[in-house]
Amino acid sequence: MKLNLKSCLIATSLVTALSSNFAFAELDDISFASVVKTFKINGNTAKLYSGSMGTSCPQQFVVVMNGKESVAFGSCSEYVKSIKQSGDKIIITAPGFRGPFSSPKEQAAASKEIWQYTYRNGKVTEKRIK
Repeated sequence: MKLNLKSCLIATSLVTALSSNFAFAELDDISFASVVKTFKINGNTAKLYSGSMGTSCPQQFVVVMNGKESVAFGSCSEYVKSIKQSGDKIIITAPGFRGPFSSPKEQAAASKEIWQYTYRNGKVTEKRIK
């Protein structure tokens, strides 16, 4: 099969759209999505998934609970300081990240930042803690 530029662009756009929005019909069927951890929240199962959007964003997360997906979230860093549950919240702490199109100075500065992402009741909040 010979691929042309148009078919490559269509395929790339589709993969980008799927990965950037985590718009998965069935997350378990997507090869680049994996369950990081499973939580029990108020008697319900919540699964934390991880997926990559390539070198520009090596890791993002999504929580699926009761068949509903959260928005994709995270700093894009593939390094995570902690993933924990506190009551009805899932809290992820990770360093900041700037991708390969940022300057080395921007990348170094971002890696010194610490971000906290909190999932609660279907919503995700973020705050810089360092």
